[in-house]
Amino acid sequence: MPDDATFWETFSGEMYGGSRIPRIPDIIGALWQTCGLQVGSKVADVCCGRGYSSVELALRGADVWAVDFSKEFIAKLDHASKALGLGIVTREGNAEEIQPEGSVCATMILWNSLGYNGPKADLKILANARVSTHAGGSLVVELATLEELSKEHHKVTERSIGESHTFRRIRNLDTQTGILSANWEIFGENGAPIRSGHFSQTVYPKAEIVRMMSAAGWSYVTDSDRVPLPCEPTGILFIGVAESDSSGESCTKCRGVIP
Repeated sequence: MPDDATFWETFSGEMYGGSRIPRIPDIIGALWQTCGLQVGSKVADVCCGRGYSSVELALRGADVWAVDFSKEFIAKLDHASKALGLGIVTREGNAEEIQPEGSVCATMILWNSLGYNGPKADLKILANARVSTHAGGSLVVELATLEELSKEHHKVTERSIGESHTFRRIRNLDTQTGILSANWEIFGENGAPIRSGHFSQTVYPKAEIVRMMSAAGWSYVTDSDRVPLPCEPTGILFIGVAESDSSGESCTKCRGVIP
């Protein structure tokens, strides 16, 4: 993974384009029901990116807290929140270290946002999320699994962008180590590269994702592979629940995970 936000900001148009954005209302709508959310529920959107999910959650009435390490993305989300009068609370920084103020009803880590800094960092993010989520609250992790990506371990994607540019993404997956390596390029009208970038990501087997959730204090409930949801996620949506809490207090702002 790049050591700063430059890669993601450079390719944000390609990363957040395509067919994903039109599906966000369906994805968030399905998770809203599954997590037992209601108007006033507090939700943490971890590694929020440009904040499309944060905005959708807030439009449905959630009290949203969002964190991302990209200054540009947080600025865009702040602008959208202000323009729409949503009151989304944002933080710029590392999700391993930053927590919401007070407990949340649900923590969502969407868009394949784990795996870029290795298992220890991911476990810390999951554990951080557990500390921030009240008893009966939920966790949603959206990740492509090693089993799924191994079906096509080498993949080249190419599409036109605008009137004269071409976007190309080359993905290679080492099925033994689980390391995915990706090169992204944008070419001009004459075929010369305009922008290029590279990142690597650890891709986990499904069983390892469930194990990491458990190690961080979450109880696995289900996933969208086992029980399909009425939406099309990017990867599998893993659902967990926080079963114990030292306060013993119940939340009146959410109904908890609905299997």
